[in-house]
Amino acid sequence: MTIEDIMTRDVITVTPATPIHTAARLMVEHGVSGLPVVDDGRLVGIISDGDLILRQKRPAERPWWRSFFEHAEQLAQEYRKATGTTVAEVMTRSVISISPTWGIETAAAILHNRRIRRLPVVRDGHLVGIVSRADLIKALATESAQCPMCGAPTGRPGH
Repeated sequence: MTIEDIMTRDVITVTPATPIHTAARLMVEHGVSGLPVVDDGRLVGIISDGDLILRQKRPAERPWWRSFFEHAEQLAQEYRKATGTTVAEVMTRSVISISPTWGIETAAAILHNRRIRRLPVVRDGHLVGIVSRADLIKALATESAQCPMCGAPTGRPGH
């Protein structure tokens, strides 16, 4: 079974210019925890609930200048995420994606090993779908309900 067999094709997406409040509303309305960010159909990032939660985080208790010297780039990135008003300012740019022709075992391994919830499915740089942990569970349920030899539903006599 391949990614193309189980992926969600009608993906809710946003653009880099989308206001973050609109992205948050879309996540709530559609019951998803992340949205691919596309520009002319090309995947350019992903915005997740984690990116939005960072906006609610309290500043560190230690002096800001100490963080500046110890972790300047991280501090700058957190500041952009905390104060950004558009998806481009808050999104994660380094996105792990997968080809629709790969097996679902590969997607399962990536989701587990990287501790992520979704994988954009990309063909020639363009978003064609998304595969989530829920998609993998549905595939497992469907697969286990069928006989691997003939495809008949399991539970029948002889299966």
